[in-house]
Amino acid sequence: MEDDRNLYLCSRYPRHYAAHIDIWNYKPLYQNVFGGIVSFTKETFEKLNGYSNEYWGWGGEDDDLQVRLKGEGYTIIRPFDEISKYRMIKHGEDEGNEKNPLRNSLLQYAGKRQHHDGLSDLTYKVLSKQFNTFYLNITVDPHYPITNFTQQRKIDGEIIDPSPKNETSEKET
Repeated sequence: MEDDRNLYLCSRYPRHYAAHIDIWNYKPLYQNVFGGIVSFTKETFEKLNGYSNEYWGWGGEDDDLQVRLKGEGYTIIRPFDEISKYRMIKHGEDEGNEKNPLRNSLLQYAGKRQHHDGLSDLTYKVLSKQFNTFYLNITVDPHYPITNFTQQRKIDGEIIDPSPKNETSEKET
């Protein structure tokens, strides 16, 4: 964050903080971007049914959340450009967190899955709890298998082919 006037808070409107990043000339990467740093109330998160459980690997989960917000009629706000600027920390791709080739196919059905994919069908086992001064770190096993991205799968009865020809997007960075 480049400006201390950009206060982090949860208000009745979902807030997208990290829309103005140096590597994108401080302009949103695309119109509906909703990733990086976001905030909303616990009640909003529960109404959205949380995040989808279908995204494994890198990409798509933040756009899915944006679809859920729009589907529930929420207006996403962004702090003013001049105070909401961020510098991207230089980093490579995360080992073990490869790009999910199904992310764009999953996004096509985000609104249809919202009420049965998320908090409502999440199961997990708590592995540990670490109490720290400013936070509580809870490590869980989510009981979800890591998806084999090379296999076809069904989403709402339709077969999705994860081949790269179906997954091109100007959103990729």
